[in-house]
Amino acid sequence: MKRKILVLAAALVAVPHLASAQFSSGRSSGRMPDNAIRITAKFNTLLPLSGVNETEHETAKTKARARLYELAQRECELLTAVFSSQCKIVSINVNASEQNQAGGLNILHMNISASYTITPKE
Repeated sequence: MKRKILVLAAALVAVPHLASAQFSSGRSSGRMPDNAIRITAKFNTLLPLSGVNETEHETAKTKARARLYELAQRECELLTAVFSSQCKIVSINVNASEQNQAGGLNILHMNISASYTITPKE
């Protein structure tokens, strides 16, 4: 059963994501510098949970959430490198829903949306 969990965790490696960026004038909140950029990145994954007991099921879900949080942190590191900037995670939102499909197939849909503020170094 541990092998199934490892396979499930490995499936998270190839998580597709979307990102959007917005330049801020700094006027709306007064908190962001004029040259700051706000970026939102979204990561989604599907995790099959069939054939595992309840304990393994919960362990797989916990590992999947941890993996998504790690992806959010690495995105900040990537933004820092690409934009030669300082990066700050402003917010993170995690959602999960489990679907029981025909034939006993259980699938966990998980996504995380993280908002960042980057300020180019001068």
